[in-house]
Order: sequence, then structure tokens, then C-alpha cells
Amino acid sequence: MAEKKITEAILMALGNRFELSGPILRENANLSSEDFYAVILQLESDRKVKSRWAEGVSPMVRLYRLADVRIGQQG
Repeated sequence: MAEKKITEAILMALGNRFELSGPILRENANLSSEDFYAVILQLESDRKVKSRWAEGVSPMVRLYRLADVRIGQQG
């Protein structure tokens, strides 16, 4: 899948939700792990996406959101 389409799929999936775990985000964007991780790292480097480790969850889960969405923001 072309990188631009992968980027669009990730951003669209995040635009529909506040935060998503990596596995759920990959599923919603219909991406393979290989496609997802290369692009999500670039989106974080470009400061379009932010992530954090979910607290109190085992196994540890990474949560992703659009960079302009703040934790605790209501809307």
C-alpha cells in the first residue's frame, strides 16, 4: 500500500475517535503491522500524531491520538 494512502487511513481512523490503541487503530485503518508501524512513527516525528502508554493495562498498550487533541478534552 502506498505511504500516502496509509497515512490517510491512519489519520481518518484517528479523526473518528479520541484515542485508539495500536491494534485497534491498525484494524480500523485496515493495515498490516508492517505498513502501520513505519508510517505511525513518521507521523509522530512530523508531530501530527501523539502517543502514550496506557496506565494500568497489562500487557502494555500504546494509545494514539491526533496531535491537536488534548487528553481530557470534551467535545
